[in-house]
Amino acid sequence: MSIIGGLSHPNSRTVLGHMAGDSFLTGGDLRGLYKNTISVDQVAAAELSQYTRFPYLSLSTDGGVGYKSRTSTLSFNSSGKPIPSEDNLRDIFERYFSPSGGTSTAERQKKY
Repeated sequence: MSIIGGLSHPNSRTVLGHMAGDSFLTGGDLRGLYKNTISVDQVAAAELSQYTRFPYLSLSTDGGVGYKSRTSTLSFNSSGKPIPSEDNLRDIFERYFSPSGGTSTAERQKKY
């Protein structure tokens, strides 16, 4: 896990803290026409994915993408579209850490 600091952006400083998710890693401007950009985590994923098992994990407590100013994800693709986050702990574990590469416990038990 890498912790990166210094990502404060002027566009996210003027909105309420919980509403800054849309612009936290993008610097996107939420005023007027909603147009976001790629998030810095996705820039890093594109550059570093060859060195990792998974290019990125988009996690949240809500899952999905949410909506403007109440996003459920901090990750945005190169078109500025939100990347759905995952929130179900069991599914996350099964997908990324199961010995058979993504099958669920229930699916593995059916084989026996």
